[in-house]
Amino acid sequence: MKNKLIKTIFTYLFLTLILQMILMGIKDYQTPLIYSTGTIIINIIVLLAVYFLNRYEIKEMFDKFKENPTKNLKKNLITWIIGFILMMIANYLIMIIIPNQTITNEVLVREMYDKYLLASIISFIIIVPIIEEIVFRLSFNNISNKYLYLITSSLVFSLLHAIGSFNNLISLIYIMPYFVLGITFGIIYYRSENIFNSIFIHSLHNLVVLICYIIF
Repeated sequence: MKNKLIKTIFTYLFLTLILQMILMGIKDYQTPLIYSTGTIIINIIVLLAVYFLNRYEIKEMFDKFKENPTKNLKKNLITWIIGFILMMIANYLIMIIIPNQTITNEVLVREMYDKYLLASIISFIIIVPIIEEIVFRLSFNNISNKYLYLITSSLVFSLLHAIGSFNNLISLIYIMPYFVLGITFGIIYYRSENIFNSIFIHSLHNLVVLICYIIF
């Protein structure tokens, strides 16, 4: 089980890095068609790889999930709403402590929405939530202690999302919103013992973020 965690995270990081380097090596890769298609293909390849490493658990969880897909839905939605509010508070605190700065990951996501909307919708709302829940929630489930599981999985999740923004000690505060989000998804997964619950909420979260970005 511990070996599965290392394999999953390594596969996720290695494939993401290598495939993005290959994409950037293509002539005129920033054109909407090439970048959008390339991004979707990369995400699909990464998804298939991490799925393969965790396929038996995923299949078992899917069989249980389809029996009662609405189980814990109300609790999950309430948990997400609380987590979303706390994430917004964390973002507000960052704006106060480090004014006129934006987390690098958020900048990249906004650029994706601006330039490649269709690819963003397919990637961030459909494919990426599945990948990230497998990598950052399911692959950590060998940690039996609930609190250690939540802290460890959420810390790795937040560090990898905010890593491009670290340039001094105070910038470590950038992990706060993602850590809160990781805890939220982790609670939903740990409570239900089914990755499809956290995948659904993760997709919902990304959809709401996209809608808020378009409106505001």
